[in-house]
Amino acid sequence: MPPRELRPELPESLEALILWMLAKDPADRPTAAGVAAGARPEPVTTIRTVRRTPAVPVIAAACATLAVVASIAVGILMATSGLNLPTSSNLGPSRATRAIRVVAATESRT
Repeated sequence: MPPRELRPELPESLEALILWMLAKDPADRPTAAGVAAGARPEPVTTIRTVRRTPAVPVIAAACATLAVVASIAVGILMATSGLNLPTSSNLGPSRATRAIRVVAATESRT
């Protein structure tokens, strides 16, 4: 398929260069890049290139920002409402600590 069928804005001279470089028979292709560069009749700046924004890093940054904002908002809400999350200081001894104390008390009785 000729390149201009896919991209009609492609100059004819560039299409000819592309077809020459992609010739089926290797003998019909240019022997070096310099030969092909010298054969180019006009600069290739006439073709507009589209730079795509990578979606994955943008989405990851947005999610990280949302997580930080949400955690700050929850902290502010908790501070203003007087609601406290349980911490190790206000929970009392853990189950393991209580079990050890029970076993120690039982052994001391016998």
